[in-house]
Amino acid sequence: MIQKGFAMASVLNLTPEAELPPLRDGDRLSQPEFHQRYELGTDGLQYELLNGVVSMTPAERRQHGRYGYLMTLVLGHYEEHTPGIVGGQNSTLILDESNELQPDLHLRILDEYQGSSKIDAADYLTGSPELVIEIAYSSLKADLTVKRDIYREQGVREYLVVCVEPAEFRWFVWPEGERTIDADGILRSVAFSGLWIDSHALFQEQVTAMIKTCQAGLKTPAHAEFVQQMKSRKRI
Repeated sequence: MIQKGFAMASVLNLTPEAELPPLRDGDRLSQPEFHQRYELGTDGLQYELLNGVVSMTPAERRQHGRYGYLMTLVLGHYEEHTPGIVGGQNSTLILDESNELQPDLHLRILDEYQGSSKIDAADYLTGSPELVIEIAYSSLKADLTVKRDIYREQGVREYLVVCVEPAEFRWFVWPEGERTIDADGILRSVAFSGLWIDSHALFQEQVTAMIKTCQAGLKTPAHAEFVQQMKSRKRI
């Protein structure tokens, strides 16, 4: 877990910039070293630090961006009707001295509502969002192994891997483990009551159906109860 004061230290310069080599896939670095090199520029390439090892993010196909876009529509609609939460896309996530990731999507409870993540002084996300989502095609193996394990160990409550091929959801809720979505193809979130994601509509790229399913979740008693819980958690 994030130690107090770590996030600020994570972005301090450690070595004169002129002496730093560019990032390379497979380099072994600490998170502060990785972050410093990343900020110097990567010629448009994206990298993550997984258990102290630099991993270059591969090029992604059209469906990766399309599914990510459709998911943001649902998360944004849910956020609009639920106090104390906020989502993000492709945000740098600093977890500890060996891990700096860039998940495709996340949804988190704000710090003032007693969430488990924060924004540091440099405007980076630190700590563990309650929900992390990865859209997986070329990254499928890493998303279902090393990243899954990192998210679990760091205290992420819920983790969804949207597998482009085969078209399926892999859903993890910790500490319990992997779950199977309901027979109707709808994932009903555990971390965020009333957040319903229609897998069938997603893979068929049916925007209206996805929003309709999300609205149905927002009308449930479980969501109404969650809203009241969130209001009561806000620090004055």
